[in-house]
Amino acid sequence: MRQLARFTLPAAILFSALTMWVARAALAQDPVATAPTQYKVLLENDRVRVVDYSSKPGEKVGIHSHPPYVSYYLTACKVKTVMPDGRVLEVPRKSGEVLWNEPGTHSSHENTGAEGCHILIVELKPGKT
Repeated sequence: MRQLARFTLPAAILFSALTMWVARAALAQDPVATAPTQYKVLLENDRVRVVDYSSKPGEKVGIHSHPPYVSYYLTACKVKTVMPDGRVLEVPRKSGEVLWNEPGTHSSHENTGAEGCHILIVELKPGKT
């Protein structure tokens, strides 16, 4: 019985961790579906999707994922992004700044600035050049 308990506890911990990881991955959604008032599709074809992101100060977006994408800041922004591992990224961006972004998931995204934030996002479709 004691040997069974030694095996059962690590297995239960592993199962719990795996379940939380799968649940978090399942929750990661398309940002347009997660926050349709902030993300609007401007163009979509078999190669790219162009999305207009606009938020007011204090607005948040829940967990979502992006394929590889380019973000073009139409306005200066201060956005706090929480990564799935708990890291917090908060970097002020300048109007006209352009960034390349690898695919990834954000646990949350919040406009922490005093002004609205407006970003043009160009997402690349997998396997297309």
